[in-house]
Amino acid sequence: MRRTSWLASLVILLVSGVSLPAAGRPPGALIGDPLPKLRLAPVDSGKPIDLRQLGPGVVVFSFYSKYCRPCRRELPALHRAVTRVNASMRPKHPIRTVVLVRDLAPSRAARRRLGKTTLWLDDRAGMARRAFVPRRYPCTYLSAKGVIRKINRGFGQAYVGRVEGWLRQLVRR
Repeated sequence: MRRTSWLASLVILLVSGVSLPAAGRPPGALIGDPLPKLRLAPVDSGKPIDLRQLGPGVVVFSFYSKYCRPCRRELPALHRAVTRVNASMRPKHPIRTVVLVRDLAPSRAARRRLGKTTLWLDDRAGMARRAFVPRRYPCTYLSAKGVIRKINRGFGQAYVGRVEGWLRQLVRR
């Protein structure tokens, strides 16, 4: 009796046109996926920016929450890695860093310390979080030519070396 009711429910779902998630594919952006089509406004106000239009070179997306202690430690380390690769490899299109702010952005002085190449975008509405679905904070996505190439979840001792190595690989391509 139970088996037939379960089977009948499945048939009704399929006939009604309800789509089921792709088998085995977790939600969110994965390596090899194009960047999500999103427009987010800068933290300091201004016109919304389309993530896909951020340039032909390498772009680093970092999810940030003021209440996440590893996020606050990650940003200066990420900035140092990006600065070193830009200085040593002199790519045709310098690497850009985009920080997707979940709640409250750091002060202007703190943002200025991370350089002019860092773009701070407001994600308090959660649009980027729903599109990327970071599974852990801090979470860093590296894209090249509009496609996600690497994903780093978390922050630890090996973070800077790993991300710097990935950036060098992506700039060489």
